[in-house]
Amino acid sequence: RVQGPALKIIVDREREIANFKSEPYWQVLALSNGIEFKHPKDIFDKNQLEIFKDIKEAEAETKKTEEHIKPPAPFDLTSLQREAFRWHGVSPSQTLQAAQKLYLDGLISYPRTSSQKIPDSIQPQKIIKELEKNFSQYTKLATRAKPIEGSKSDPAHPSIFPTGEYRELEGNDFKIYNLIVKRFLSAFAPDAVNSNKRITLKTDKKDKEGNLITFTASGL
Repeated sequence: RVQGPALKIIVDREREIANFKSEPYWQVLALSNGIEFKHPKDIFDKNQLEIFKDIKEAEAETKKTEEHIKPPAPFDLTSLQREAFRWHGVSPSQTLQAAQKLYLDGLISYPRTSSQKIPDSIQPQKIIKELEKNFSQYTKLATRAKPIEGSKSDPAHPSIFPTGEYRELEGNDFKIYNLIVKRFLSAFAPDAVNSNKRITLKTDKKDKEGNLITFTASGL
């Protein structure tokens, strides 16, 4: 019941790829004050490029927006393994091996958990206070009263967190421990705020559909 429909989707997609015929297209760019702006549409008819040749001036319209980004959820084992590979190229088995060693040394909580919760019972503020001795550049950002948590829970164990104990580490042990400390503290950090700017250049020329030709640039 499952494999049949899935196989049909794969076959249809493969046929679509096999029958695809590529065709050339052009992207039109405008340069103003050293900034490169892009026309939002790709041009497939070369003859349409003629309408861009005489464009010399345009009116600029700027729009600014702010985006609030919440901290990521605390680590469960799967997300820890994923981030360890993403940032350090450490394999899942190596991550588990390092986390198990850190747990046996008393530096982190039990790592084989699927929870993304930070319960009050672990006394998180006390842990933050202990971490301040070696990670003050991060603990000063932990100003949120209640931590950000994920949706996943584990009745046996909380999320992976540092115990507050510390000793010098190296290799994968250091990389994994550092990730766990930063992820734990980030749960208590305020939202990140992204400022986005989008500039639209509006010309007095129209395309073949009768729309004014514009060019845009973002993230300036």
